[in-house]
Amino acid sequence: MNSEYKECPNCKAENAVEAKFCVKCGTSLEDVEPKVRMLNGRALQVHSTVNEDIRFLITSGSLPEGYQQSMTIMAESIQTDGTTANAWDSAMDSLRNVFNANKLDGIVNMRIVTTTRLVNGQSVPAITVYGDGVVIA
Repeated sequence: MNSEYKECPNCKAENAVEAKFCVKCGTSLEDVEPKVRMLNGRALQVHSTVNEDIRFLITSGSLPEGYQQSMTIMAESIQTDGTTANAWDSAMDSLRNVFNANKLDGIVNMRIVTTTRLVNGQSVPAITVYGDGVVIA
């Protein structure tokens, strides 16, 4: 489910679609086209090896306007140190590597499965992330 808003070209504040002026700075919004906000969606900010910020679309929602489906993807992390936080960080690193290797801009219809695996006689956390890889159209 998506909702629309108008982004102020001056201060970037989100305003109601019906707004004629920005509620924060008063700039006219008459000529501003509404944008779609994806509920359950966010951008994942990660660091690359060249130390620049990269953003990927990640949402459990459906394909947003401006993107097209590329391939089904999966990333998994099994953390032998036994901490779920490290398993999550490792799963996000794996997802970023899948994005980079396949020149993807994000993932939609994302699902996360948390389980445990038996490694050397010990139960350790495992996180699997899967969904549809997308590219900017």
